[in-house]
Amino acid sequence: MNIVASIYSRTNNRAEVTAYTTRVAAGSLIGHVVERDGLFYFLNDEKTELYGKGEHVSSVMKLRTRARIAARRHFGPDVVVA
Repeated sequence: MNIVASIYSRTNNRAEVTAYTTRVAAGSLIGHVVERDGLFYFLNDEKTELYGKGEHVSSVMKLRTRARIAARRHFGPDVVVA
């Protein structure tokens, strides 16, 4: 399991961050993107729970770009992937 990127909330609007039901403060760490067998999964911010259905993104792009696309597919456009 390789952590590829971290995911942060862009604004306080929880409606845009689809994986959470509580309000998320702007700039808060939401979780991490990990790669396993060519698919992208997500870890919570404490790195204790792996979730997601395994996002597949074409391997033509760089790894960081693919991680960004997978995170935005899962969490919506209101996240920053770094």
